[in-house]
Amino acid sequence: MPTAADKRQDLTRQAVAAFQSGDSATADRLFRKLATDKKADAQSLYNYGVFLRRSGRPADAVYWLNRCLRNAPDRADARIERGLALSDQGELTGAVDDLAAFPRDPVALRALANIQTGLGQWTEAKTSLSILHSLEAWTEADGLLMVRLLLETGQIDDAHTLCRSLRAANPNLAPSLLKSLGQRSKGRLSLDETRLARLIGDDPVENPVS
Repeated sequence: MPTAADKRQDLTRQAVAAFQSGDSATADRLFRKLATDKKADAQSLYNYGVFLRRSGRPADAVYWLNRCLRNAPDRADARIERGLALSDQGELTGAVDDLAAFPRDPVALRALANIQTGLGQWTEAKTSLSILHSLEAWTEADGLLMVRLLLETGQIDDAHTLCRSLRAANPNLAPSLLKSLGQRSKGRLSLDETRLARLIGDDPVENPVS
């Protein structure tokens, strides 16, 4: 005969399957049923919070993740998810507090770098991405963001080197690199940056920055 734990696992599988198939209404009903059960465990509360955040309901996600953390205050994954949800709803101070508590977690670092960039904290964002790189967890998007951060902090040569590396890994990356240049906060490009933009648009080997 199935135990209560078996029933929870079965409902969780059904909820995940419904979410993955695009049936958000069924997923919501099942995740909520699990989370509102009188004997709900921290995992059920966490699962519902994650579902709500990924469904675009960050305020509701924070509520359920807070409940999870009251039951299991040491759950790093729940605190990171809460930080992501707080960021989604623009509560950046709380988001930074949650995410900065996990300086070796790739998800937390990436989110933190993006928040810091949005706040104009170029050096802090660059540090977060550098740690992410040291963990060998960089994505192409992280590299593109680092190009912008290097430019924001005046490190043109380092931006040039990184652009060459990114282009070598993906020759079709030029439009995205140019977009990174265009997102700068300081107005017009300097002469060196204009040369860098030309290099990105052409072949980085055949047209080195002079």
